[in-house]
Amino acid sequence: MGIPMRRDRRLFSELATFEDAFPQLEDATVEYREEGEGATGTTARAAAADETLEGLIPCSNPACRAGGFEVDLLLHEMIQAGQAEREGVLACPGTERTTTLVTDETIALQEFSDRMEHDVEEYEAKTGKTYIYDGTLTERIKKGMPRSSGRCPNTLSYRIRLAYKTPPS
Repeated sequence: MGIPMRRDRRLFSELATFEDAFPQLEDATVEYREEGEGATGTTARAAAADETLEGLIPCSNPACRAGGFEVDLLLHEMIQAGQAEREGVLACPGTERTTTLVTDETIALQEFSDRMEHDVEEYEAKTGKTYIYDGTLTERIKKGMPRSSGRCPNTLSYRIRLAYKTPPS
């Protein structure tokens, strides 16, 4: 699992119980299946009644940073619209960063490249000539560096069912 988004620093963030956050609901059930990196692809279930439903379903991608699926926002939207059931797909808003692959070869290549760069600079300063380098060593060193970072590819297919409290007569 990656590093989930920080929801405690939001302007209007108040961590509350389900009852406090959704006083008009008797229960909420979410059936979901995450797909992508680190996900099992199996369907899971969370419900407020058995206290397994949390506002954020964490993203399973180990390279994901600041991701997760905000189910509580969907519940708020459904209550505003008066819906009892909704299905859909959420994309993880996190970013994916691969970890740096550091090997002895990478370190040796980096040290050699640094020495070579220093020697070339000295040679150019002494002779006034320019050394032309084809870049093959740099490409080998880059193989041990982090790959590009971008959006997390994970998605969450969901079905939410809300049970509203009956209004007092």
